[in-house]
Amino acid sequence: MKKLFVILFALACALSCSRESLPSGSGRPLEFTAGGAPVTSAVFSDDLLSLSWSRGDRIGIFAARGSESAGLNYPYEAADIRGASASMAAVSSQWQYSLASSAGCTFYAYYPFSGVAGEGNRFSIPAAVPSVQVQAAAGSVEHLSSYMLLKSYPALPSEVNASVNLRFRNLTAALELQVKSSAASSFKIASAVLEAESPLAFDRGSLVPERSPDDSRVFQINDAQDTVKLSVTAPFQLSTSGGKLYYTVIPGSHAAGTLRLRLITTDGRTAAVSIPGAVNFEANGVYRKSITVDPSAFSAPSGGGGSYIWKKIISPAGVTAGQYVISFAYNYNSVSGTYLLPCSPVDRNPLPADISGMGLSFTSEGDLSAAPEGYVWSIAAAEGGWTVSYSDGNAVYLLSGCDTAQGVAISSSGKGDSGKTYSTVWTFSDSGSGIQMTVPVSANRKSTPWYDPANGLDHFEWRMTKADAGAYILYKKTALQ
Repeated sequence: MKKLFVILFALACALSCSRESLPSGSGRPLEFTAGGAPVTSAVFSDDLLSLSWSRGDRIGIFAARGSESAGLNYPYEAADIRGASASMAAVSSQWQYSLASSAGCTFYAYYPFSGVAGEGNRFSIPAAVPSVQVQAAAGSVEHLSSYMLLKSYPALPSEVNASVNLRFRNLTAALELQVKSSAASSFKIASAVLEAESPLAFDRGSLVPERSPDDSRVFQINDAQDTVKLSVTAPFQLSTSGGKLYYTVIPGSHAAGTLRLRLITTDGRTAAVSIPGAVNFEANGVYRKSITVDPSAFSAPSGGGGSYIWKKIISPAGVTAGQYVISFAYNYNSVSGTYLLPCSPVDRNPLPADISGMGLSFTSEGDLSAAPEGYVWSIAAAEGGWTVSYSDGNAVYLLSGCDTAQGVAISSSGKGDSGKTYSTVWTFSDSGSGIQMTVPVSANRKSTPWYDPANGLDHFEWRMTKADAGAYILYKKTALQ
């Protein structure tokens, strides 16, 4: 999508009148059109009011005939673009609705396409509004559409031209924060963490295709997060004129004083400021707030203003007790990248963060200049190996692993998914290109981020696997001499 999407538009409700089924006997494809719906490559306009389709934008379409499924998760993509509207073409003839097979059907669509084409069920589609988001530069809005969830109203085929018009509604809200300095400042903002006392995002959940987008239960939340970290790829100067940050958040009410923004500079300094007033984020809404921060409010980096660096460790012999950022260089089945292990508690399979989009800086030696918030672990010696943990000030959370592919967890008990045997003792070995981590109960499995679209996994998650998918690179907090 290029531009021109009215996010606060009033979309037409689902067709409610009954009608005769379309005549069967025709094998020609059923035609789909979509209006007012952004998708994968969409870009908001600067005023957040509009957006339009780009060729290849992809949605998923379900079909049901009464209580029976007639088509599961067929991927369609934008073909003939007409501003805010587009015709949608089947990605493959294997998953394409025909006039004959679709007689008497009701259609349900959503964005972004996820799961597996032609598989799954009509009651649940994997979905997320990520708690880690990336913005290219201050004032840039291109990233917003990548984090939205959209749902169409139920639609019936037109008797006139054998087509289905899909009308979408945004299930998320967009938040614009104008960040100003009260005085001249030399600070550059590299990231900003939006904090609340109730959920703002979820890293794992599902969307129910058949529910109306007006239904508050249209998506189901797992791994709810009350923070959203926004990294700015090109850090911006904190000034009196200000810079704009943009977040995608889920609907929810936040009382006055419960929303805060924690700003993080390129040299690791932090300052927190309250966002004024109460906010009730509603689906399909745009919200604008302005905040001003005093440059004197920025505190020195943890451990004492620039006196630490995070040294790159790629050999087990280099691991000693201390604080670490844990990364994994993934390279398997033509997919590659470097991913960070987050500290957020989870019963099963943490979701990695792509290091390339986090605005981090490195020295010429490959060391990390400052540690990202929410990714600092403590490694300590234990009988038979090492423990990996972090503390939020109230509890200590242990990284644990078990003997199955479903087994990496972060919990205060050291346990994860019920019914599995977990260990919190890790052993480090040399993989040849870095470090490998295993646990005693899983000697034949390795801890790794994993991506397996052939078996329905369309995103990365940390697992215990048997495959050699790469190696760990650790960054240890080290005092500068």
